[in-house]
Amino acid sequence: FNSPAIAPGGTYQATFAGGSQDVFVSKRASVTDPWAPPVPVDALNSGSTETTPEVSIDGLVISVASDRPGSMGEDIYVARRPSRADPWPVPQPLLQVNTANNDSSATLAPTMDELFLCWRDQPGGVGQADIWRADVSFMPNMVGPLTVIAELSTADDDCTVSMAQSKREIILESTRLVDGGDVVYDWNLWISTRADAADPWSPPTMLAELDTPDFAENDPWLSLDRRTLYLSSNRGGMGHDIYVTT
Repeated sequence: FNSPAIAPGGTYQATFAGGSQDVFVSKRASVTDPWAPPVPVDALNSGSTETTPEVSIDGLVISVASDRPGSMGEDIYVARRPSRADPWPVPQPLLQVNTANNDSSATLAPTMDELFLCWRDQPGGVGQADIWRADVSFMPNMVGPLTVIAELSTADDDCTVSMAQSKREIILESTRLVDGGDVVYDWNLWISTRADAADPWSPPTMLAELDTPDFAENDPWLSLDRRTLYLSSNRGGMGHDIYVTT
């Protein structure tokens, strides 16, 4: 399992099943209870690949990246439901952000007014995969112009983010190297801060306490109180699993 995304109503993740990668959900009765076995979310899945599910903090909007028929590679698809008691409808392509390259990790800010996206090989980008942002409203689906966040992007791959509700702290995954860090091409988690939501982000620093040399840490999800962090890692040696730290 990888790409954890937590919201009221369950935790969503992607895993390989039946030869393709699909979206699964797990639920629990309370935050102190164990998670139930994950089950596939049939409405969100197809016979193709679905990955990087990202769910809004209210549990009503979910995005997935998919290469299902009609896509131009991996494209962003979005579904919205009236309440958490309702099932998810079939997701629709978010046309304003989809390109001929692979598009993934469309993450809504906790305030529901910003969209972050992993865009690859785009004009105006900094490297291979960069972090882009846009103003957004999903009533209806309206996405403003996308701009690269240059201070968070490098010549390497920089993708999935999780931003604090204050908009003054953001955790991102990146393959950039750091002195004393990994010596192989792999993902690590980095953190950046700023004094005010209107300020540029500070140069990211690696979360060294979460690093396992020669293994990957990626797909961060930060809780609203900033005290719990979910992530994906292959440190166990059996593929990617979901880990949590508090």
